[in-house]
Parts: sequence; structure tokens; C-alpha cells
Amino acid sequence: MRKRSVIGIIVTFVLIALLCIFLVNGFSAGIYDIKPLSGIQQGLDLTGGVYVVYQADDTSIENFDQKMDGAMLVLRQRLDAKGYTEATITKQGSDKIRVEIPINESSEVKDPDEVSKFIGTPAKLAFVDPDGNTILQGEQIERAQVTQDSSNPNAYAVAFKLNDEGAQAFGEATKKYVGKEISITIDGETISAPTVQSVIAGGEGV
Repeated sequence: MRKRSVIGIIVTFVLIALLCIFLVNGFSAGIYDIKPLSGIQQGLDLTGGVYVVYQADDTSIENFDQKMDGAMLVLRQRLDAKGYTEATITKQGSDKIRVEIPINESSEVKDPDEVSKFIGTPAKLAFVDPDGNTILQGEQIERAQVTQDSSNPNAYAVAFKLNDEGAQAFGEATKKYVGKEISITIDGETISAPTVQSVIAGGEGV
């Protein structure tokens, strides 16, 4: 009986040791991929950082869900550009966005107040001509929504409508720069640079 108990204890210790090794190094079993403990992202209470929760003022506006998704995408791009690739952006309920940003030695900005100010500043959208001049800005866009690319059913595009001022400026620019690129930037970073195929008059385009 005593020999059997000793064997049981040894087997238990071996199993515990193997489990610890698997947890530390990770392992794969068929379709399952168990990541090591070192790859687990720690919360802000352990790493230090800042979090912000934004709430929409008006949920009744047209295409509200798409606008929320667009806001999350802009936040993601701005944070990645600053090196905060470990930041998490999640939707809370239907009208809130929570942003958690770990701050450590490698962070470009370490002051939590500066980080909050950075992500809280409204993004600046601009259409820029090949010479670097601004053609129009975000406030001249009345509507923008996701649509499918007519030339590629597996790809997506953005359909937009401009106000009168923006329509006139964009029409003149597309007439002048046929065959050349007009860049679309957010906070000075180019997110797209389509080539003008033809004059876009009327203030609507893709």
C-alpha cells in the first residue's frame, strides 16, 4: 500500500511538472494552439497605463454603427502609429468605446495626461494633391459609408458625398490631376493614394 502511495505521489509531481512546462512554453495539439504564459497580455493594474471611455452624444444619427466602427479604426491607426500596438480598443454596449493603453519603457509618450490628450484630439482628415496642397478636409464631407468595390467583388471601398464647397474643390482637382494620385490622409499619415481615373463632379465618389 505504501509503495503504491509513493508511486502515486511521483506520478502527480511528474504531471504537475509537465503541465508547468506546457504552460511556460506553450504547445500545439491538432487544431488547438496553447500560447505560453509570457504571451498573455496583462491588465493595466499590473503593467501601468491609462484608459479612456468615450460615449456618443447622439445614437440616432444615420449609419451610427458604421461611424462607431470608423472611430475605432481611426483610434487603432493613431495608436499603432505612435507605437502603442498593445493598446486595446473595445466597444461597450452600443454607444461607448473603451481604450486601454499600457505605458512602459518603450512607449514614445509616458505621461498619462499627454496620452489622454493625444487620443482625445479629433482626427484630421484631408485630401491632398500631388504637390502637397490640401484640396478639402473632413468637415466638407457630408456622408461616408462602406461599400463593395464594383471592379472587385471581394474588396471594399468607401463611398462619400461632399458639401457644395467640397464638391467644387474636388471637381476642379480631379480635372487637373487625371492620371495622378490624390492622397487621403489622417493626421498627416497617408491611408490611401488612389489614382484619379476621371473627373469627379457632383460631389459624390468612391
